[in-house]
Amino acid sequence: MLDRTAAPEFHIPTRTDLKHVTSSTLRNGIRFHELILGDQEVCRIEIVLQSGSWLEEKEGVSYFTTKMLLEGTEKLSGRQIADRLDYYGAYWEVTSGMDFVTLTVYSLTKYLEEVVPFFLSVVVDASFPEKELETIKKVRIQQIRVNKQKTSALASSGLRHLLFGRNHPYGKELSEEEVGKVTSADLKEYHKNRLLSRAEVFVSGKLSSEELSKLKGFFVDFPSSAVSLPNYPVVTAPAVREILPVDESVQASLRLGKMAHDKHHPDHYHLMLLNEVFGGYFGSRLMKNIREDKGYTYGIYSSLSYLQHDAFWVVGTDVKREVAIASIDEILKEMRLLRTEPIPFEELETVKNYMIGTFLSSISTSFSLMDKFRSIHFAGLDYEYYNRLLTSIRSATSEDLLRVANDSFKEEDWLQVIAGGI
Repeated sequence: MLDRTAAPEFHIPTRTDLKHVTSSTLRNGIRFHELILGDQEVCRIEIVLQSGSWLEEKEGVSYFTTKMLLEGTEKLSGRQIADRLDYYGAYWEVTSGMDFVTLTVYSLTKYLEEVVPFFLSVVVDASFPEKELETIKKVRIQQIRVNKQKTSALASSGLRHLLFGRNHPYGKELSEEEVGKVTSADLKEYHKNRLLSRAEVFVSGKLSSEELSKLKGFFVDFPSSAVSLPNYPVVTAPAVREILPVDESVQASLRLGKMAHDKHHPDHYHLMLLNEVFGGYFGSRLMKNIREDKGYTYGIYSSLSYLQHDAFWVVGTDVKREVAIASIDEILKEMRLLRTEPIPFEELETVKNYMIGTFLSSISTSFSLMDKFRSIHFAGLDYEYYNRLLTSIRSATSEDLLRVANDSFKEEDWLQVIAGGI
């Protein structure tokens, strides 16, 4: 009989034993990655293109080319395209980032032959109609105007300006003037010569071997080119506190940041653990101090952001203007404590268990397992990364984190942005 007075045995795994993705190269050079897993008759097809804003020569062209992909071809309107995909119960997403453009389709397995070739043909034959472009440009301009009054948006973009420089793809911010200059001809040129750059396909879900073979066949004629990626120098500002006033704002959004090591650095795993202690989860030191003890904010976080070419560390929160400086002082105080005092054993064990539990809960579906693969694939890593992650979290000591904190939490290295005023 089950003894409900005794807690179940608690076991922390030493290895991940993730189901591995199988990769191959189609005859047209496209890399094809597959993870066949699951009980539901559904699959996700992602086409990842290395043609984000990093590759554009004119501001905003990557963004608008991506937004316009499903707005029409010479034969079909955007509504007709949407109606046809909806008829088969397909769901699609088209996203543009600084490094990648990702085209995603979710489809019932039985309708792959109807959905995927049609979706690919629309992407290849996109016509970028002027009327639809003007509508999307107006929407984007309105978003820019709204963001100019949002302290959180101003603080985030302001920090990236300081970290990378205003001419770097990671530091740029699209302006109303630049939106106005984008034309349909620009999008057609970008679509023809740059958008379909270095395509890779990631397929996850439940498929038979025959269905998988057919799916690969849909991509053998998909055009993809190897466009050279330009280099951009990072121009990080010297230590500075920048104040971005917003008229009549009673709120101040704070962002503190610095450049960080990439995932190949030997201290990477300890940095992740240190970040979690500092501000990475709801029980972090920043939360306990600035939210619970001081009552300055509803929430505060710190996070490590890994982009394709760089990484940075950011602390962010929203507070009343009158406590903005006091909040920054408390953030710096927590950095100093982590530099000078070892983390107590109980606190460190709690964070370790939280991180491992969060990781294990994030690998429960074929889609999430494919996400984990994509993360290491584009970073040039293999599956041992996750085993090293578990091992490093389990074995890390307070002395390890004290050493890393002394390198990472030098106050003079952290840039500060206050949007909204003080």
